[in-house]
Amino acid sequence: MEHPLATLRCFAMRSWLVFAVACTPAKPYVPDAPKIEFPIQQIVEDELQHAIDDWKPEAAFAIVLREGDIVAVAGWEDGKTDAKIPLTRTYVTGSTLKSFTIAIALDETAIKDTDSFDCAPRTYPGSELRDVQPHDDLLSVKDILINSSNVGASRIEDKIGLAKFEDGLKRFHFGMPPAPFPDPIAAGTQAEGLFAAGELYAATPLQVARAYEALFHDGYYEGPEGRNEAVSRETALLVQDMLAEAVKSGTGEEAKIKGHRVIGKTGTAVYSAERVYASFVGAVMEGSPQTIFVGIVGPSTGGTGPSAAAPVFARIAERTLRLDRKRGDDDD
Repeated sequence: MEHPLATLRCFAMRSWLVFAVACTPAKPYVPDAPKIEFPIQQIVEDELQHAIDDWKPEAAFAIVLREGDIVAVAGWEDGKTDAKIPLTRTYVTGSTLKSFTIAIALDETAIKDTDSFDCAPRTYPGSELRDVQPHDDLLSVKDILINSSNVGASRIEDKIGLAKFEDGLKRFHFGMPPAPFPDPIAAGTQAEGLFAAGELYAATPLQVARAYEALFHDGYYEGPEGRNEAVSRETALLVQDMLAEAVKSGTGEEAKIKGHRVIGKTGTAVYSAERVYASFVGAVMEGSPQTIFVGIVGPSTGGTGPSAAAPVFARIAERTLRLDRKRGDDDD
């Protein structure tokens, strides 16, 4: 039987023109065309198919970036392949946004990496913000990221305020088409806390992957819009260390690869009343790291970022490492 994702290698190269013609808005959003590397594309297709077989999701997708280029992309929804899903469809980011909440606050010198915050359930007028996983009430900045604390992220955002937070996110090219910021968000409300925690804002998987690529490349964003410093190198390195710890002992443990320094972040967001969006974005920090994003949309009883998306990342990353080693041996 034909591999359900096998047609993506050709589809990924031609779907951009079809998408541009089919869209009805006067100025449709059209992502940059991938520069597919077929051996990596095959790995992504294979591992995404394994995830589909294992979790029976409604949708699943993956992206691999190298130095700003999309070198592999695969998407699947309701039994059909569609490579443009992770490049054009927006999903609530979940905890993957917390890395940027922390990075922006550090870069603004509004917080220090040695600071601690009260992460007990937080009361707002008429509502409450709490964390899913139990933890100590007082958490360090690093532990806020490792434990994916919603309350902690909201406390950190308090230090910079909504306007500076949005300005910082724009340096990572969030808020751009097709993913504008939620509007309006009233300061001091639960909505502001949810925004900082990643439980309100929806972005494309490609936007999230490109933003993380900036963190992985010492703070410099690179994309079709150009190159800019999103945060300082010092800030990026601090966040990299936190993301390494998140894989070593936090929610990203299933992304570990023995003998390699893996950094990254899980996300688990409520996509609707009965569906969950599980994601992981990370890199193996060797040479010029590739950024790998994996997303899975399924029933609320299904997988999470830690249990479903992180292992797929690990399998893709491990196979691409073997591919790179083989290429190196062939060149010798």
